[in-house]
Amino acid sequence: MKKKRDNYPKDLRTNSKNTRGASHFYGFGVVVFFLLQFYIVFYVESILPKPLKLSDEISQPNAYIAERAQKHLKALTDLGPKVVGTAVNEQLARDYIYNEIKNIEGLASKKQLIEIALQKVSGSYYLDFKPHGFITAYNNVQNIIVKVKGVNATSSLLINAHYDSVPSSPGASDDGIMCATMLEVLRKLVVSDERPKHNVIFLFNGAEETGLQASHGFITRHKWAGDVKVLVNLEAAGNGGREILFQTGPSVSWLLNYYNKVPYPFGHAAGEEIFQSDIIPSDTDFRIFRDFGNLIGYDFAFARNGYRYHTKYDAFDNIALGTYQHVGENILTLVKELANAPEVDNPKNHGNEKIVYFDILGWTMISYSESTAMILNISVVVASIAVALISFKDFGVLNVLAWKNMQYLILTIGVILVGWLLSVPIAYAVACLLDVFENTMTWYGKPYIIFGIYCAPVFALTSGLFAIYNYYFKNNKLNKGVQSQIQVHLVRLIWTAILLVGTLFHIRAMYLIMIPVLINTLCFFIIKLLRLQFSTTKWQAIHFVGSSITTTFVMYTALIVLSLFVPITGRMGVNKNPEFIIGAISVFYTLLVTSYYLPLFTNLRKQSYVTLFLVAISGITFATIFSPVGFPYDGNPLAPTPQRFMVYHANRVFRNDSNQVVERDSGIFIFNMDRNAKRSISEYIKESASSKSLDIDCENYVGCGLPVPNLKTLTAMKESTWIPYEKAVVAEPVSLSLENKQNISENSVRLSFKLLGTAHMNIYMKPKDGVKIASTSLAKVSSDGLLFISYVHGDKAPLIFSIDLEVPSNWNSPLIDVGVVGKYVGNPSKSFQAFSSQFPSWADVINFSSSYESYVF
Repeated sequence: MKKKRDNYPKDLRTNSKNTRGASHFYGFGVVVFFLLQFYIVFYVESILPKPLKLSDEISQPNAYIAERAQKHLKALTDLGPKVVGTAVNEQLARDYIYNEIKNIEGLASKKQLIEIALQKVSGSYYLDFKPHGFITAYNNVQNIIVKVKGVNATSSLLINAHYDSVPSSPGASDDGIMCATMLEVLRKLVVSDERPKHNVIFLFNGAEETGLQASHGFITRHKWAGDVKVLVNLEAAGNGGREILFQTGPSVSWLLNYYNKVPYPFGHAAGEEIFQSDIIPSDTDFRIFRDFGNLIGYDFAFARNGYRYHTKYDAFDNIALGTYQHVGENILTLVKELANAPEVDNPKNHGNEKIVYFDILGWTMISYSESTAMILNISVVVASIAVALISFKDFGVLNVLAWKNMQYLILTIGVILVGWLLSVPIAYAVACLLDVFENTMTWYGKPYIIFGIYCAPVFALTSGLFAIYNYYFKNNKLNKGVQSQIQVHLVRLIWTAILLVGTLFHIRAMYLIMIPVLINTLCFFIIKLLRLQFSTTKWQAIHFVGSSITTTFVMYTALIVLSLFVPITGRMGVNKNPEFIIGAISVFYTLLVTSYYLPLFTNLRKQSYVTLFLVAISGITFATIFSPVGFPYDGNPLAPTPQRFMVYHANRVFRNDSNQVVERDSGIFIFNMDRNAKRSISEYIKESASSKSLDIDCENYVGCGLPVPNLKTLTAMKESTWIPYEKAVVAEPVSLSLENKQNISENSVRLSFKLLGTAHMNIYMKPKDGVKIASTSLAKVSSDGLLFISYVHGDKAPLIFSIDLEVPSNWNSPLIDVGVVGKYVGNPSKSFQAFSSQFPSWADVINFSSSYESYVF
């Protein structure tokens, strides 16, 4: 009897010549290809436009001139740190900007109408940060405001940047270059004969670093604020590079239509979701305009090279001229477009929906609404499943009666998922191990180490499982080429399921998964259309080309995310292990990049060699990080990766419940800002031998009896350092006086206070058990726990305020504990300077003389 042949084409059968498999050197090639591709992505991402110089203005009179903006920044950074309350900020920086505006006004076209205003403003408000909000109060902070009047004088576009800086930094990127950009954009706008449709207001605000006060003063108190409809906020969280659009809206779709017209788009909705999750320990004026002005708009910032952010290294010389051109051309184009956009009149009547947006290597921006994303993502899910089912039918593996085929599909999915799920504890174990051996953040100064300690082990694990599975569990009906093709489909189906779930939960960042799924689906549709599914070499070539495209995009987003987060780990606090964050990011991106390639390893004759190659890379990396090469920090001005410290030379006064002084002391309080901080300097600070870890006594002393920067830092206090030291020299002692105590009702008492002292002060208030803060004159807020008030003033001005307390009937005991902190910028004592000089060259130290006084009322 003649034997019945199977239904598979010839090269699907196991005796086909392509079952022998390819050389394992192809696997090595894939790993090298990944590294080369990442380098190319890094290079492309760093490309900046050709900067224009003053000599180019003759041939391009309407173009943004980078060299002129650079001259503005040079003048601003030469002033040094510009801190609220100092003459440099309140006079010198203000006068420079104002005089340049007056010069620009003199160059304006006769068709333009310009008005300039100086604002000194006072106020207060509550910021609801997680996990603890606080009240910020301010007196006599300054704004410089320019209005270019439009044909329609009832609607205004606002462009904002701040000229103040933190005490330790000249503020080149944060935010001097944005002020320089605004000056050049203003110039180009007013020399034109074309008058804008809408007013364009330029706000140079003088108090952002102290709690976003000056922007609040403008939007709540200035006469021009009521006409503002759209905001362009310019900020920095890094130094140089390209400015990224990291927030837009909220929930206004048409804004991206205009940003799409800029020459160098750069932005990702994923970054917006990360920023708004409060993972990043900072905020911008955008929040103030959104929450207190009900504005919509854009939030831009420099994010590259965040090591320099808020340090002495944020200097003029570090910013390439191409950076000025990049931000300048983008903002000038955007401002011109918005200044004539009809949507500005009624900005919230043109699509109230969140937007998905992302750029492709800085070449173009893609954006669409959340509802469009829902339709697109679901369509991709359906197409992905359909293409997989059609392919499975071609291979005969959907026959439910062929149990071995179904078993093969189920087992393959299981192996893939097991590899992915095991990647998480592997990364977690690495993070814990490095922490136990006190060797965290080795990648901080050398990010390429991340590949060896996280990416390579994950890749080795998943590829190793594939090697074991393909060796011991084979479908004898299908050759290696078909098995690997089926595995690619199954990998895509798993990502398809994740895409579906993320879409249903309205996660806009799902485009990171949607694009690889879409391109892979299209590749296999082409393979099916051309009937190449039975030709191993040809289908793999198409798959490899498609995967290379998605890998480029995924690596590009990974570069952006890691470039942001790696420097941020240097200021996340000593109580958080940054390895967990970097490990989690690495696992996600490693799986997303490599999973589509792993099935190709099925065709390798010696898959285990590739796994061993990855293990060797990982082993060499681990050996390296435990050597001096793994030291994270560097003080090289050309490429600094500093370790950050906040150091307070503090005098302290403690009072008992009778408000009598019971103790006075002084010392050095070192607030450690990253995981390694406490141990990394112990050999440098000679006094640390007698130092002690702080035993937080927040029960007896409000605010822990220390000049704590803010409420967020309380959780890290146990790992900070207190060193007894000689008395600090403070120029303006802080004093808090109870001006009046009034019984408003049987269960309500009003306490009125007056606070005098230096330009930067904090107040901690904690009601006694049974007492509650019902309200304050500074902001509508109540609390039965710790209340924090931050106060700054541009000149000598007291803070006068009151609090209303809810008290039980017949209460005769003290009502509230109060701690007052004064921070003094500049002029540290010689002994404090001597102490600070002990820090190594790779440390960036912010020094404050300070005081703490406790009161009981």
